[in-house]
Amino acid sequence: MPYLIAIIVIMAVIIVLFSAREIRRKKQCLDSQRLKEDGYRQQKEILDTIVNNITKDMELIGGTEWDTSIHRMPEQYERMKRASHQSEEGKIKILLYDKELGIAKVQGTDGDMYLVNGLWCSCMDYRERGLPCKHMYLLAMEHPEESIYSDSNYALKGLTFALTGLKQAPIKKYIEEHGGKCANFYWRMTAALIKTSDMETKLISHAEELNVAVLSGEDLLSLFRGGHDG
Repeated sequence: MPYLIAIIVIMAVIIVLFSAREIRRKKQCLDSQRLKEDGYRQQKEILDTIVNNITKDMELIGGTEWDTSIHRMPEQYERMKRASHQSEEGKIKILLYDKELGIAKVQGTDGDMYLVNGLWCSCMDYRERGLPCKHMYLLAMEHPEESIYSDSNYALKGLTFALTGLKQAPIKKYIEEHGGKCANFYWRMTAALIKTSDMETKLISHAEELNVAVLSGEDLLSLFRGGHDG
């Protein structure tokens, strides 16, 4: 009989110890789950703040067609981070900005020059995907309050344009006098297609299909010059 009582006591102690261990394990699991949920919640709140801010910033530079669902995409968030980090490191920067037209000249990481606004960019990342690139996010994040004009004759340096329409000679001369180049249309190299008259051409439709910006000759003449040739 004493042995039976001893066995029962030992079993009771084992059950109590096991139960206590299970309770601790479950509590640890619950605590770990709460920490994960808190972490996810904090990350979501941070992401929501970033997305809401960049959406408002894009609207300030005319990028109204990009809603929060676009900026929330993981690949878009990566481009935002690149824009922020590379800007801080001086690898990409806004050189010129025409507030009236909403167009900037941005220097890329390899020294290439791009025309950028809230709806398009002349870089291949935008043209291939049709979604905001890091240059567009850079412009949105900084959204200059005032125009940044060029005092030199090299405002268009590093940019190559294609022309379509009538009376191209004056526009071509202006481009070359201000450091730019003129060449046949090629979507990888053409910063923008310039309409030198109001006539519609197949080249205009082709450029639009390839996400290449189409600007009027008047826009180009005022670009980065404050509306006049200084």
